[in-house]
Amino acid sequence: MIEGTLLRGAILAAMAIAATPSVAWQAGVRASAGVWTDDVPVDASGVQYPLAALLSAGGSLSPTEVRLHAEAWVGNRAFFAADKSAALREAYAEIPLAGGTLRIGRQILPWGRADEINPTDSFVSRNWQWRTPASDDQRFGNDGIEGVVRLGTFAVSGVWMPHMQTTRLPFIDGLQNVAYSTI
Repeated sequence: MIEGTLLRGAILAAMAIAATPSVAWQAGVRASAGVWTDDVPVDASGVQYPLAALLSAGGSLSPTEVRLHAEAWVGNRAFFAADKSAALREAYAEIPLAGGTLRIGRQILPWGRADEINPTDSFVSRNWQWRTPASDDQRFGNDGIEGVVRLGTFAVSGVWMPHMQTTRLPFIDGLQNVAYSTI
């Protein structure tokens, strides 16, 4: 409930800001295409052709220095491995404050760095079913607020996320009927 209200508020604010002529907009598109076999014999029946584009847009308000950012995947069923054609990754407003920043909306907050499985990367949700060229492209944001205060050479961050979306694990055909034993 709260996350939906936050997202709707961020979208309405972005629409109001977009209507003002003082916004300097930037946009980008990154496209990908591939061939996927999902561990089946390579023949015409098991091959998938994922097609996708990562769309991004952002801008800054001149007098206030508020920064807006949005990013979404659009693609075919083979890319998402589901019946969908788009997924919002990020949509936030970043507001500069005296000595810090406040970021409100859907955001990807990586925390730490490790190869593939990262125990410190707890604020980021992933969809391992998306057929992306790189695992970082499988990240999607969660709705919330991040505040950063700078104290000399240090920075203190605080994050409030009322709800986090679960990470989607890869679907492995045949495992849905495996009986698990209790020990």
